Amino acid sequence: MPAAIKTTINFTPTFYYKLKQVATQQKKPMNLCIEEMMNPVLDKLQKEQLKRMYKAFFEMAGMIKDGPTDASTTIDEYLYGWGDSPRPPEEHGR
Repeated sequence: MPAAIKTTINFTPTFYYKLKQVATQQKKPMNLCIEEMMNPVLDKLQKEQLKRMYKAFFEMAGMIKDGPTDASTTIDEYLYGWGDSPRPPEEHGR
């Protein structure tokens, strides 16, 4: 089991007694009950957040229909905007 992190959480008395009752019924420590119950909730929240973050990227898919076909051989021209002008001397392997 990985090392545990100790922290302090404040609960309302009502919630605390509910949690204590569940932990007693399940014969588990409260922290384990909280972790087991919250993990699926947190996983779902993280997945939903990722979906929202990547939604814009998925909407962009296919929006560029015609791009350079020779970018792998002329990447410097596209990146640095050299176009037809000669490359700087330091880029010729000197």
